[in-house]
Amino acid sequence: MSYGSFPCGFALGGLKLLSPKKEEGRELMTTNCPTLGHGSGACPTKPAHARQFLEALSSSLRAAVPVAANSYEASPFAFHDQDPGSTALRQTREGVCIWDYSTGLMEKLNPAAIAMHGYKPTDIGAGTTVDFFFAQSELAKIPQIKATLLMAGSWDGVLLHKRGDGSELRVGVKSTLKKDAAGDPGTVVCTYYDLSEEDRLMEMALTAQRHEVVALLIAGKMHDVNNILAVIAGSVELAMLAETSAAELIEYLSAIQTNCMALTGIIGDVMDITRGRKGTRRDVDVRLSKFLAADLRHLAKVLPKDICLTVKLEDDPGIVHADLVQIQQVLLNLIVNAAHATEKAAQRQIIVGLASETVPAGGAQSIPAGDYVVLGVVDNGCGIPPEIMPRIFDSLFTTKEPGKGTGLGLAMVKKIVRDHGGYIAVVSELGKGTEFKVYLPRVAPDSRSRTIS
Repeated sequence: MSYGSFPCGFALGGLKLLSPKKEEGRELMTTNCPTLGHGSGACPTKPAHARQFLEALSSSLRAAVPVAANSYEASPFAFHDQDPGSTALRQTREGVCIWDYSTGLMEKLNPAAIAMHGYKPTDIGAGTTVDFFFAQSELAKIPQIKATLLMAGSWDGVLLHKRGDGSELRVGVKSTLKKDAAGDPGTVVCTYYDLSEEDRLMEMALTAQRHEVVALLIAGKMHDVNNILAVIAGSVELAMLAETSAAELIEYLSAIQTNCMALTGIIGDVMDITRGRKGTRRDVDVRLSKFLAADLRHLAKVLPKDICLTVKLEDDPGIVHADLVQIQQVLLNLIVNAAHATEKAAQRQIIVGLASETVPAGGAQSIPAGDYVVLGVVDNGCGIPPEIMPRIFDSLFTTKEPGKGTGLGLAMVKKIVRDHGGYIAVVSELGKGTEFKVYLPRVAPDSRSRTIS
């Protein structure tokens, strides 16, 4: 009998011996461990023999010290006892990398940083630069990161790294530049956070919310279907009247044909909405004005009755290439946040706007130059305190009471907008309200695909 990979009847909980059995007048313990020197498989429990047994066991365990620990100590990047904070740096779950600002050469790596990327300490040799972990697509960011470090003294962000097996790893990075005695750039201390679990939670939240939004969208489309069927049914009844003239019959049949075509279009919209699967996007060319106008009518019905929802949509601000359900998720999350922010306002107001905007090169805002369709959500709520503004898009960060928020809403908004090649701008003033503006790239109509309106 054995426990896991330990023969000799030892459990990890601490040397739990098997029940002894009687043999030839003395108690024996069964073992199958030849390294302990008892070829017969019997281990006497007399004191002398017990000491011998434990000494042999101790020797065996010492010989089995994990190779990884020894190889890390031999690594050129190991934190040694003389290094400040070496014990904590070796034991922390976050990855730590120290590299030279001028040369880019890595100087120190803790075990967590190595294991996080799926490497062994012996896989990374002396003279390795910090871009060793970078995915190919991220290498172009290094000059900008170094420039920010030099100017601001720190850089925080998210990067794609590569694992030892070639797969990609999304990593949160916090970097600080340490200057030398002369005030020149010295070393950079980076802390790595594995975002795999955060991504998994985000995917679960996005999927769950997608189901809710799909149901809402289909409900809206079914309302349109009901109206169209009413027109078709009425036309059929009129066409069947005995006194109907040939000209009137043609008119009724034409109305039926037109509404059947509209019904076909709605069915196509529903199919486009529902085809998206977990991990995939179903992008279509869409004119957001009519799409959002219909959905806002349904959203207004589920908002608290004391909220005044004002809708200001340009008739045709342009076409965006987007996943309809995900854009609906963005709108839903922003409106829910606005509703929460206005809970203590005397007259709760939310304004939703849609317009075209051309951002010039070299503008004051951080949005790159280009043509955009801009979705705006404005509220007259409590506003966002300046000290928490940098964290509002962080996953699991929330200012709501327990049970009233997950801290994933704005994080999902940011992810969806980023995946669509868009940008978000936020302006807020305490006691007056907040404005979110979502910039989605405007595209030219694609003659090869149907545009949804």
